[in-house]
Amino acid sequence: MKFKLLDLKTEMTLKGVMMIDFLQCNLNINLLDTDIVIQDAYIIDDALICRPDIISSRSYGSSDYVDVILKFNQITNPFSMDIGDIIITPTLDSIKKYYKEDVLDYRETSNKVKWLFIDESKATKDDVNRLKHLEKIAKRTSSPDIPVPTNFLRPNEKSITFNTSDQTITVGIQ
Repeated sequence: MKFKLLDLKTEMTLKGVMMIDFLQCNLNINLLDTDIVIQDAYIIDDALICRPDIISSRSYGSSDYVDVILKFNQITNPFSMDIGDIIITPTLDSIKKYYKEDVLDYRETSNKVKWLFIDESKATKDDVNRLKHLEKIAKRTSSPDIPVPTNFLRPNEKSITFNTSDQTITVGIQ
């Protein structure tokens, strides 16, 4: 199975480690667009439960379009598909214009996020409130002077590395 969305993700190298930005949005479908043509509709039964790959094979002749089906039906977890759910598949031609390849500079984006925590005048009211909340949390932790979002490593934290047979996956690079 090959996902076009995975191929569009930005690859970045940080401290000599190649990474893929899984948070990047490369398929943003406007469901109100009148140019979208519906190809098929399925009612989930025992054979299709948690199996968007079968739906893709039936609609498109290939299981490579699971990402389109999930995105179009706003499903973030294929295991949440339940018996009786209705899954709609659009034609591939009507969806092609919504694919986009964003080129993202990880360091630039990271610095923008960090800057919100350095200069409060650049932050929105909600961000200032979040910062105050993070400062309260930070006072209870081992590094009270560094309020950072929960998805950022703090200076005394270490990343986790998983080794598989053909690759190494590192979670939490600072």
